[in-house]
Amino acid sequence: MNSANLQLGIEAEQWTAAELATLGPEWTVLHSRSIPGTNVDVDHVVIGPPGVVLVDSKYRHGSLDYLGSWSAPWDHVGAEDTSGHNQDSRWELNNRDASFLAYASVFEAACIDDLLAMPPGRLTTSVVLAVHGATMNTASGTMKVTTDDDHTAEVHVVVGSHVTNYLCSLPALGKSAAFLSDLAVVVDYLLPPKLEHGIGMLPRSSPASIS
Repeated sequence: MNSANLQLGIEAEQWTAAELATLGPEWTVLHSRSIPGTNVDVDHVVIGPPGVVLVDSKYRHGSLDYLGSWSAPWDHVGAEDTSGHNQDSRWELNNRDASFLAYASVFEAACIDDLLAMPPGRLTTSVVLAVHGATMNTASGTMKVTTDDDHTAEVHVVVGSHVTNYLCSLPALGKSAAFLSDLAVVVDYLLPPKLEHGIGMLPRSSPASIS
């Protein structure tokens, strides 16, 4: 990754952090957290009424389009798919399958599940991709991603400037404020801070847009 792209990635994290700062007191927001035993770090982890949510900031150029469930053209039905499409993907980045955007995030969410001793077989930690830069044809949508252990994870793809409203729209677990507060303490302990660049000064707005 060149220095320009690295800087854009840092700015995307800052824009997302600025949005998350507007969440109410029932939410706990953690930034730049490391996952013990790995060399990866998580942009943002949010604990609130929907439970634990991993929010990954993405800066991309061009267009990111929601297409619905992809299906092969009639002349390819029944034939081996050599198009490069993931049939669980519902998004394209500049006319190419965009499911790769979520792979690292799903892995990180699975690691958080392991740390929280969640039962195997499904992803309990929700994943939200906060997208900046790219023009999107919808404010939000879901992406189906197949994990390494062949389970299907549903990833939420959201325009970065809409991430707070989207989080507030997610179904609540129905847990008490005390439970969520205790859960936040546990997650804070399990995921220590990783401050390579920090959040720093927060720009007021993101250049994300909806076409």
